[in-house]
Amino acid sequence: MKVIISLLVGALGAVSAAVAGVKDVTLDEVGDLNTSFPLPPGYTAVPFSMDLVLEPGGEPMTFNGTVTEILAQVQSIKPDFTWENSGSATTSVEERSKFKRSKSKILCNIPGYSVGLRWAVLKGYDYLKNLHQPCKVDAGPRKCSVIYCEAGTSIWMCNDNTTPISRDCDYIATYALDIIAAENCQTPGPTGAGVWTNGQEFDTDNFNVIAAGGGCN
Repeated sequence: MKVIISLLVGALGAVSAAVAGVKDVTLDEVGDLNTSFPLPPGYTAVPFSMDLVLEPGGEPMTFNGTVTEILAQVQSIKPDFTWENSGSATTSVEERSKFKRSKSKILCNIPGYSVGLRWAVLKGYDYLKNLHQPCKVDAGPRKCSVIYCEAGTSIWMCNDNTTPISRDCDYIATYALDIIAAENCQTPGPTGAGVWTNGQEFDTDNFNVIAAGGGCN
């Protein structure tokens, strides 16, 4: 029987108001920017979860939260746990071969979306690319889960299928990298605030990845 461990990660409701233009944002406001996330019209947020086996032969346990929050939850139970020694089975090569994995397009500067910090998305990419675990989202359509979040910047995985979808987290990381590599998805911030980003990359398997603002403080 599966054990469920949930973590409240804050309100994830859609917000309709667009973020003010970059020229109107000051350095003092950066700390309070992007603490909410406007999902696309018709999309709703659902918890991100992972099934992990903490001991050989143990029962799988389901943890909810972002990948960093899940790691903290697991280490509160098993302090020596790392992603490298996780007992969760990764998607096999044979399983991966079933997926066509065809990226279709990137949308930049989506109206109504907050901007996120480019460095935070890059940090999320670095984290996820080394996480060889399944990233999954509940059955959709139009369901999104935040998988990584830092400094008011988040990486979301959205499912437009009527069945749950699962892809390796290290592969999902490549979508975030594509977005921050797309010149049109980058906006210079005020002096000293770095570069902001906002983008959404789609896959022909009816899912997409969003890297933008909001989702956490």
